[in-house]
Amino acid sequence: LPDRMVILKPVGWEVGVQDSQFHGHQLLQFVRAVVLTQFPILDDNEHGSGFLHRLDVPSSGLILMAKAYDAYYDLRLQLSAGKLIRDYMVLCHGLIPPGREEIEVHVQTG
Repeated sequence: LPDRMVILKPVGWEVGVQDSQFHGHQLLQFVRAVVLTQFPILDDNEHGSGFLHRLDVPSSGLILMAKAYDAYYDLRLQLSAGKLIRDYMVLCHGLIPPGREEIEVHVQTG
């Protein structure tokens, strides 16, 4: 969808809101540098600059981001209601039994 994106946050980077005291790599500054158009939500600290998931500096992972306010509220509603659907793809080493097409397991959190 053109009004939202998922970004891989490297270990040691902060998401980076405007009042941050962190002086290392900031995902917000990176996004501002690479997007060709400026999205007003990037400058809106009250809306987390469009970022919906926050990870601590030592961790890495995918960050969900809205590029527009309507997408921000749509995603926030889905997250709050527990209705955000996540599909994961896994790269495996080793052999998978012939005929195996799908593995369904719950992802542990916490």
